Amino acid sequence: MILERLTQVEAEDPEVDAAAVRAQVSRLIDTPPWTRRPCWVHGDLYARHLLVDGHHAVTGVLDWGDVHLGDPAIDLTIAFTFLPPEARGAFRAAYGRIDDATWDRARFRAFHYGVVLLLYGRSEGDPALVRTGRDALRYGATG
Repeated sequence: MILERLTQVEAEDPEVDAAAVRAQVSRLIDTPPWTRRPCWVHGDLYARHLLVDGHHAVTGVLDWGDVHLGDPAIDLTIAFTFLPPEARGAFRAAYGRIDDATWDRARFRAFHYGVVLLLYGRSEGDPALVRTGRDALRYGATG
């Protein structure tokens, strides 16, 4: 589904490096699923659900309607949709141990979010949401 929607994005948005996204998605497609005990996840953690102060420090999280027990990669996706690649090392160090498969599932989900947010933002005429989706695709494809 990501690749199908990416074709539409590519046709409409030359700013997206679809080849880089395809390469990453192809690499990540066989990432092992989460098999350990589920943990609490927000379920819809992306840039528009974060509150930040004047110093750009996160002060809160909005919209807890999708909270559930699941794979931590669901929320770790924020590292690929919101943070530039150079910030990921600090994020992982602050978060604690994240195994490589969970990190890869988070990156994979970032591509789904990016494509969906970009297309939805475009359909709603919301340039900020388009930019959020585009950033998620760019950030996920690099680093």
